[in-house]
Amino acid sequence: SQAAAANTAPGYIPALSRMSDPSGEGPPVLRILAEIVLLNPKGTDSKSEKLTRAAVQALAAILHPTTGGLSRDGASAWAVRDVKAMSQAATDLRRAVASLREMVDATFTEAAARAGTDDWVETLLGVVFVGEPPRIDVAPLKVVLQCARQSAESSYRLASCSSLSSQILAGDAAPRLSLVFAFTTLHNANNDRAVSASGTIELQPALVLMVVLSAAAEPQPPLLPNLMAHGPAGEDKRSPQWACSPGVIQLLSSLMSSIRLPAPRSGVADAGLVLFTCAAFELLGNVASHAKSAQAAEVMEAIASLEFILLDAVAHAVELKVSDEMKRITGIPYGFLTTGLLDGILHCAVLYQFWTDTHRLQSQSDRPPLPVQVAKALLSAPAGDVMASLGPLGVLRALDLLYGFRTLLEFNIDSLPLLLRLFSAGAALGLLPPVLVSTVPEPGSVGTQPLALAQVLAWRASADVLLRAFTAVTSSGKGVSLHAEFSQAGIVATLTEILMMLPAPLHNDTGGPWAQLCVSAFSLCSQLLSTVILHHAQLAAEFVQHNGLKLLQSRRLLDSSCTTVVVDMLLIISQLARLSASYYPQLQEHVPSIYEDLSTILASSSASARAKACNTIGNMSRHSDFFYQHFARTPRLIPLLIQLCSDHDPACRKFASFAVGNSAFHSPLLYNELTPAIPPLIRLLSDDDEKTRANAAGALGNLVRNSVDLCRVMIENKALEALLRLVQMRIPSSSGARDALLADSSVKIALFSLGNMSVHAPCKATLHAISASAVCETLVQICPADSQVHKYAVRLLQKLQ
Repeated sequence: SQAAAANTAPGYIPALSRMSDPSGEGPPVLRILAEIVLLNPKGTDSKSEKLTRAAVQALAAILHPTTGGLSRDGASAWAVRDVKAMSQAATDLRRAVASLREMVDATFTEAAARAGTDDWVETLLGVVFVGEPPRIDVAPLKVVLQCARQSAESSYRLASCSSLSSQILAGDAAPRLSLVFAFTTLHNANNDRAVSASGTIELQPALVLMVVLSAAAEPQPPLLPNLMAHGPAGEDKRSPQWACSPGVIQLLSSLMSSIRLPAPRSGVADAGLVLFTCAAFELLGNVASHAKSAQAAEVMEAIASLEFILLDAVAHAVELKVSDEMKRITGIPYGFLTTGLLDGILHCAVLYQFWTDTHRLQSQSDRPPLPVQVAKALLSAPAGDVMASLGPLGVLRALDLLYGFRTLLEFNIDSLPLLLRLFSAGAALGLLPPVLVSTVPEPGSVGTQPLALAQVLAWRASADVLLRAFTAVTSSGKGVSLHAEFSQAGIVATLTEILMMLPAPLHNDTGGPWAQLCVSAFSLCSQLLSTVILHHAQLAAEFVQHNGLKLLQSRRLLDSSCTTVVVDMLLIISQLARLSASYYPQLQEHVPSIYEDLSTILASSSASARAKACNTIGNMSRHSDFFYQHFARTPRLIPLLIQLCSDHDPACRKFASFAVGNSAFHSPLLYNELTPAIPPLIRLLSDDDEKTRANAAGALGNLVRNSVDLCRVMIENKALEALLRLVQMRIPSSSGARDALLADSSVKIALFSLGNMSVHAPCKATLHAISASAVCETLVQICPADSQVHKYAVRLLQKLQ
């Protein structure tokens, strides 16, 4: 027992294997322990009873790890930073525990046959209580529960035990609390031990109730109506006998309606009572999951009648500090609790929403629907306390509610901590066995990382709500910067890992349900990634630090079939290029296909993609001519860029002229390739969009900034006349109407470009011929001396003189 407790499962699986006997029939240690328990369950004297309990304790320690490398406190258990490392460690642990369960189950079955015992589970349940007055020994419960978690068949066997069924089917046993607690402990509970004189429930029995309920229900894919479209279990599925009892729902409803929890923040409720309330809601949810339609309707009515108790229980559950007790009772085989205090409450909320939506039921109250109130309660509670109260299914159900009601909820800066933690928790959901969370409906994996349906659903939902919250906070007009919160949460590193694990949208996707779900999740995660990178330079640096540029190349994301993903990746590259020239060599090294990819995108049918590609090229030319030679070596890139200066889409014209201007700014290296851009740039001087006119005017000036080579072409195409005409057309008839002139950026840039041109003799002569000096003198007279229009007009006059 001590040796098992000191090691994680991956360590002691080989140890048990080494103790196998030569015949290869299985580890003799497990067989001996099983035979001790089954041949001598109660013991014939005190010594033999101690021997039996020691054997049970050893089995519990082997199957039920509560320490090890994956142990975390409740609040930080879900804070997964390194998805791949955590995935591998927890996967090894899960497989090891599953192997042990299988060993124990097989060994016990063989030993039970030799001992003449029909069901070893019943035998173990018979040693749950010890001493006088009886107290609960959790060791046999741990063994039974861990074996029940092995498969749906094992769990069904536990739920169908006669000692369970006979108690709940007794019907009129009294008191009611004793009856429900008897079901919970799977045996005859002692009221004096379970309930104190004041009527409160002791902590340990309530915790045992939580664990038993999580294992006693037949496992099935969780109902997540907002995350995925599927209904509850079909009526042909086998259900435990207790779920078919007509009196169970009335009994629970009557019992729970008498619960009195203090109002939130007005007093501390008895821990055992809160735990018992949470477990009772778990039982209601389990009953509804297995019940036929008529019984399910009764459960929904019961949940509706318990609305205020349910909401109070949410508030008290997140205040309880019982994570150590929960770990001791439930174990942490996956690095976090397998059952959380809020799991059952959220189960009821999700079921209630599904039921009311399916039957189109309208609320008779002025209050928001119950599931919306639960979602709001989660967002208003401390994030760490909420996460400490969630098991894996609780995380999924919380995301289901937040995702389902995302248009009704008001996200603010106080919502972000919980949303960030839920996003990180999605990575850990793939570590769970199918008995807790269903796996993918179609086989699928990427690289070496298998994906679970739960992971993809969680990533899609949490990315969506995080984007909404981010937009709501940053668009409030208060200049809020969230980079510290996102950096501390490791959101960029996590997103980069996720995009490496999810199937990338490719042109040959079949488009099945699994592919569509992955595309949706991938798209939302890439949008979230580009949004946070654009938010702050520190987050952009983290992207590069965590090999984000290698992600672009290895997953061929610039060649994705999903236009939104392509746009997001262009935004990221554009932002990096805009921030610093220090990223230029890294872009060249890690994304060598960028030039051909940009050429392909420039010819895309998506106007948004074309515009973003132009903007990216412009920012890649922002700081230096580092990329000029690569642009020149890419045959289609410059011609397509010039062609987009005449595109039907206004954004394409704006960003294409911006890219042409920057590609001519630092050196004349691309002047020959850019010469055909002069006529379309001249036409853009008459564009309706001010920024486009300014970009075109700047580009024309840049094409003569570094050399006289293109002056003749400029003069032949009457570029100087067009620039001067742009200015003249905006000179008001009276000095009192000059505000529009002073604010027009295209006027300022046109004057500046004319000043650049005037340094070359051919251009200077042309400017004299078209009376540019007269136009400048008019501007000097009507514009304030401190305005840019006045300064640029004076600059041009001086150059002409």
